[in-house]
Amino acid sequence: MTVLATNQGTPGNIIVDGSRVYWIDQNTAKVSSVNKLSTGGSSVLVNSPAATADTTYVADLVQDTSFLYFLRNETWGNSIFKASKISTSVSRIVDEQAEADSLGINNGILYFYSDQQWENTPQKWDGIPGQGFPNFDRRIGRVSTQGGSITTVFSSAISGIDINPVYFSTDGTYLNWSDLNLQAIARIGFLGGSVLEPVTGISSPWALTTPTTSPASGYIFWTEQALVAGAPKYLKRIKPPGTVPLALINGVSDPVVRCFVQVNSFVYCAMATSLTATGGTITRVPIDGGTPVVVVNALDANGPLGLASDGQYLFWTAGDGSIRRVALAALPPPSIPAASVATNVTSSGFTANWSSVSNATGYRLDVSTSSSFTSYVTWDVGNVTSRSNGGLSANTIYYYRVRAYNSGGTSGNSNVISAKTLALVRPLASIANAATKVFGSWFTGNWSAVSGATGYLLDVSTTSSFISYVSGYQNRNVGNVISQSVTGLSASKAYYYRVRAYNGAGTSGNSNVITVTTSSITPAQMLSPTPGSSGSNGSTFTSSTVTFSWSAGVSVTEYLLDVGNSLGASDIYGASQGLNHSHTVSNIPTDGRTIYVRLLSKINGVWQSPLDYMYKAFKVAPAPNLTPYQPSGWSNRIVTTHTYGSTTDTSSLVATSPIYIDWAVANLGVSNVTTAFRTNLYVDNLLRTYFTISYTVPANYWTGYTGYSIGLLSHGSHTIKITTDSTNQVSESNESDNAYTKTILVN
Repeated sequence: MTVLATNQGTPGNIIVDGSRVYWIDQNTAKVSSVNKLSTGGSSVLVNSPAATADTTYVADLVQDTSFLYFLRNETWGNSIFKASKISTSVSRIVDEQAEADSLGINNGILYFYSDQQWENTPQKWDGIPGQGFPNFDRRIGRVSTQGGSITTVFSSAISGIDINPVYFSTDGTYLNWSDLNLQAIARIGFLGGSVLEPVTGISSPWALTTPTTSPASGYIFWTEQALVAGAPKYLKRIKPPGTVPLALINGVSDPVVRCFVQVNSFVYCAMATSLTATGGTITRVPIDGGTPVVVVNALDANGPLGLASDGQYLFWTAGDGSIRRVALAALPPPSIPAASVATNVTSSGFTANWSSVSNATGYRLDVSTSSSFTSYVTWDVGNVTSRSNGGLSANTIYYYRVRAYNSGGTSGNSNVISAKTLALVRPLASIANAATKVFGSWFTGNWSAVSGATGYLLDVSTTSSFISYVSGYQNRNVGNVISQSVTGLSASKAYYYRVRAYNGAGTSGNSNVITVTTSSITPAQMLSPTPGSSGSNGSTFTSSTVTFSWSAGVSVTEYLLDVGNSLGASDIYGASQGLNHSHTVSNIPTDGRTIYVRLLSKINGVWQSPLDYMYKAFKVAPAPNLTPYQPSGWSNRIVTTHTYGSTTDTSSLVATSPIYIDWAVANLGVSNVTTAFRTNLYVDNLLRTYFTISYTVPANYWTGYTGYSIGLLSHGSHTIKITTDSTNQVSESNESDNAYTKTILVN
């Protein structure tokens, strides 16, 4: 154990970044730091001396690359401060708007809990100045790390759900929190929405973390601190949805888990006799359960108040005002796994299998043709217990072995398993089937697939004995398909075809022979874009607009062109082409899907059998798409109301009451909006104000404002309009749906 610094007052929360450890003094609002590898002689940098404070209580400490953020209690509520990591700069981001003791941070946005009865400052919520709200409310707020107006993520008054968050934690997808009123672990999207409760029925949920890296990714860890003397205290974890909570520290009435940090396959806990007591140890427990082990004794731990880790060391704030460090005990390598017999053996591969090993985070598989593994190929297959191995030689003995690994090292090799691939045999003869799409100059030959075949050879002749062949169709290698168009033929003439299947072991005998007589009818054929062979895609389009062209055929009096999303469909385009030999189709999807094209020819007053073609649509790069949006529970994309924050239109607006505007926009594209953009608000075609969204808006999420006052409007008809991305800062998949106008009547 190493003491990094002493005489630091009452240090509480502690965090670590690449080179330094930071902590906050709960009584002076002083944020300090020291080199994390200090041996005790390095000087302490006071990053942020105390600013004027009404009280001295300070809570929580979170960080991004360059700054630290913390809560401090003041007269009307907690304020949020921003402190530089490299200077003494400190600034107030949120002015006496917060409540509780925890902050969440995600992608440049801070999240906090607010009890609205305390709001008594001019900072804006949802674009409205402060000085109190009409009714008591519990809210979760969102504010940029750069400061500015506060946006409501969740409101108890609007939802009817009475929340009381204690600790926040973000996992990249959700804002999670422990909630004393709900007695649950709750979560919500970063932009709002429905409250989910992956864990319910918790007695006094307290500390919380939601790791985002293996092996604990997706888990939720929390403590339950029953505030009744002698009641059990727990550290639990769950991986939602649908799993059962696992108690890692279970039923211990003394001591309690004051705080904890998850590192690799373990959770390290600061233990104490009570939440306010001094003394206690640091105890480690595996994330999958097991016996807790004391890793720092009570004398060295000295009443740990806050814990942090960089993966190599544990850092903590001690009860005597010191900052301490200890090296994490190396995780022992996993034991040797047991390889088991191969399954799914074919002529070209097999599936290797092995047993799972406790504490393993992955496995490495060796495959060789030598039992002594003088040469071999290794795959890091991840944390699985089988792997399919293909592309191997037939009738060959292979050998495999596995090793398990974790952060503490790699096990020895397992036992060796041998697996012999099956001998490759020549395929059986295929069965030729009747021809289809028989016209004057071509037909489509068909046959059945043969097991083990890797391709087929096609013969076409004008004699049943095949003493001669149609040019280009003697032993023609058509690949691994079961149909092929045969072209360049004469009308009203008999032809014969047969096929042979092949693979690496040889070629089968001939199939049966199919006779086909071409008709006297020659319909048009697609020329451009280049069609594919029968049953396969042709060329890939290069844009959403494509020009199709076709041959004239013989005696054709009308052409019909259909373009659709399924065989024979015309949901993209469908119309007669008269005697034209080409047509340009627009608005073809650009997501890489298969596009189906059907061409019909009318000959002698009769529509002939259709010719179908498949193509690949052009695929554009993923892009966002901002558009005005009506969230669930709202009455419109633009809500006009006399009631602040109602999100429901007032049915009869009057000229004697102020009108509030609620609006929302959604990203309905397939990628996130990461560029700041503006949404303009117009009243009667005059710009009233604009709102800047500077945080990330993920795909299929919405954002907006509620309760923006446009004041009084005169009797009569008025228009309210929003235009999002009004300065074209975001490159969107659809630039034509950014505006929405609503007409209202004021009585």
